Amino acid sequence: MIKINFYHKCGFKLSSGQEKRIIGELKKIFTDIKNPAIIDISFIGKEEIKQLNQKHRQINRATDTLSFPLYENLAEIKIASEKINPLHLGEIIICPEFVNFGFEKIMFYYKRDFTQPRPFRRKSEAQ
Repeated sequence: MIKINFYHKCGFKLSSGQEKRIIGELKKIFTDIKNPAIIDISFIGKEEIKQLNQKHRQINRATDTLSFPLYENLAEIKIASEKINPLHLGEIIICPEFVNFGFEKIMFYYKRDFTQPRPFRRKSEAQ
């Protein structure tokens, strides 16, 4: 069972139909999880995402999305879900000012960052 917490901190709000569609797709991804799992999706403003981007990635500009998965891959999530109830999977933070929203875009970010995480690199490590 997947529970999605939607936090609307900047005036942007998904329709109930969009929320239901996201929840349905996430249930398909996590069919092997036995215990309840929680994912947070937050919508924030340009200045707040800029501050978070600076704090966590040392990049001083706003961005479309930041993600904070708590597990490396689906296998790790499955193992953890057998021991932790409920299992918090992490958070996706989205700035609507930078993203042309739609269901496909939100699912793209989720699948990219939570099921196939890329290595985290600070700006200084990339140079």
